[in-house]
Amino acid sequence: MDLLSTDLTYSAETDPRRFRQRVAAFLEQAPVERTLPITVLDAVQSGLYTAAVLALVAAEDGAVTGCAIQTPPHNLIVAASTTDAVHALARGLRAHKHEFPGVVGLTPWVHEFARVWCEGGAGLTSEDDRAERLFQLAVVAPPRPALGSARLATLDDLDLLVDWNEAFGREVGGARPPDLRRSLVVRVETGRTWLWVAGGEVVSYAGHSPVLLEHARIGPVYTPSTRRGAGFASNLVAHVSGRLLELGAVPTLFTDLANPTSNAIYRALGYTAVADAFEVRFVPPAPDR
Repeated sequence: MDLLSTDLTYSAETDPRRFRQRVAAFLEQAPVERTLPITVLDAVQSGLYTAAVLALVAAEDGAVTGCAIQTPPHNLIVAASTTDAVHALARGLRAHKHEFPGVVGLTPWVHEFARVWCEGGAGLTSEDDRAERLFQLAVVAPPRPALGSARLATLDDLDLLVDWNEAFGREVGGARPPDLRRSLVVRVETGRTWLWVAGGEVVSYAGHSPVLLEHARIGPVYTPSTRRGAGFASNLVAHVSGRLLELGAVPTLFTDLANPTSNAIYRALGYTAVADAFEVRFVPPAPDR
C-alpha cells in the first residue's frame, strides 16, 4: 500500500472476490453510472478473464472513492467520486509500472486520469478515440412494429454470433476479446443473447450483461448492413428492454455519439441520457529518426 496524499491510499488486489468486497459500497452508490466496472468485475470474478488489473483508492476511514479495472488487452476502466481519487489512481498505477492502451470512463474523470497519466509518461500523449453517452430506461416506448419476432439464441447460433461480433468490432474498433467464443457461450447459456427473426432468417442481434445491482447493460446490438432500416434492431432492443424491466432491472446502454441513427433510435424507445463518456487512447512519442 502506498500513501499518496494525506487522506487517500492506493492499493491493488489480485483476488477479485476480495476486491469486490472492498469496492462494493462504492459501486452501489451509483450502479448505472458505474455499470462498466460492475459488469467487468463480475466477468473477472466468474473466470471469463484470466488476468486483470484491480486497483482502488480509499480515504483514511476506509471508504473507497475510486477504482480502476483492466482486462488485457482492453482499455483501463476508471470510476471515481472525486478529482483527487482520479489523480491518486493514476499516480498509483504509474508507480507500479502498469501500461495501458487507453482509458475509458465518464466525464470529467476519464480526461483527468488521461492528463495525469500522460504527465508521467515520458512524452506520452492522449487522444479521444470515441465519444459516447450512457442512457437508462424507465418505460419502453414501443417502436413501429417490424416483420418478425424475438427469440433467445441457442448454441446452434454460435457461429453466426461469432461472425457478427467480429463484424461489430470491426465497425466500432477496439480490441477483440481473446476468448470471444467462450464468452458468447456463457451469454447464450445464461439467456442473455437475443435474436430477431424475420421470414425464417436471423436479421438482428442484441446481448445484455447479467442483472447486477438492479440494472443490466444492453450491448452489443448488431444488424448486418443489408438488413438495416427495417426496424429490426429497434424492436429487438424494445423487447429485451421490456424483459429486463419485468425482472426489476433498469436497462442501460452506451451509444456512439458519432452515430446519430442509433442515438435517435434509443431516444425514441424512451432511453434518457445519464452521462457522457469517452474512450481515450494513449499515444507514445514518435521514434527518433
